Amino acid sequence: MKKTGKAHLTALFFLVIACYGAIAQSSAPIFSAPTDTAQFSSSRYVANIRVSQFKKIIGTQFTLTWDPAVLSLDSVGQFGLPMTNDNNFGLLASESGMLRFAWNEEGLKGIDLKDNSTLFSLFFRPIGKLHSVSPLHFTDVPTVKEVVDLSYKAVPAEFRNGWVVLGESGSAVTSVLSNQPEWLEIRSAFPNPLEAGSSLQVEFFLKSAQPVQIQVLDSQGKVIYLQDRNFSSGINRFELASPVFPVTGVYLIRLNQGDRYSTQKILFR
Repeated sequence: MKKTGKAHLTALFFLVIACYGAIAQSSAPIFSAPTDTAQFSSSRYVANIRVSQFKKIIGTQFTLTWDPAVLSLDSVGQFGLPMTNDNNFGLLASESGMLRFAWNEEGLKGIDLKDNSTLFSLFFRPIGKLHSVSPLHFTDVPTVKEVVDLSYKAVPAEFRNGWVVLGESGSAVTSVLSNQPEWLEIRSAFPNPLEAGSSLQVEFFLKSAQPVQIQVLDSQGKVIYLQDRNFSSGINRFELASPVFPVTGVYLIRLNQGDRYSTQKILFR
């Protein structure tokens, strides 16, 4: 009976560990760079690197890249975790449009951050020409993208790239807006700005496989394009040809599914 009891306790112990590991990794952390417009004549633009589903994390690292002909990095700040410029950032290659980042929690107890929290901010000087575009991308070179939780193992994570457009005052293109991003969210719209003769590639996340209404609105809020389409759950993509946009200017891409929506501003030139 004693051996049986020990066997049961051992089995229970490993079951608890397995369940804990499944819970710890049930929601993949999300790292997001902004899709935004910086005023090209401004002396500073702040790019906030945000996180969601950041639970019980003890370490993370990645590399960020941008176009140094469009944006010049002045400094890094507004830290959402205990960190410093000297200990957590590799700034030597910033003039070439590259920033290395690595962070580990000293106590190894696991840190939680609220969804959409700022992990850190990049303070740039816009130096490119009007309407020039810089990607703001997460990469694996030279510092590999990695996230570690209390299991002491690398866990799946999602890294969402962004873009920064240098625009005129009043033409700001804000980041994607979604009222229920866990159900419906535009992930990217590229190229932005969109040139005549090109096609806009829109990528979005959909939790439930139900019809989605695609709208394009002009700067006055008038719907100039409307289409209802069926999509599967998960990541989806569709294309909008440039003739959809009749004249140069700012447009709004809007996806609707019941009372859920997600929008993204587009500059057509």
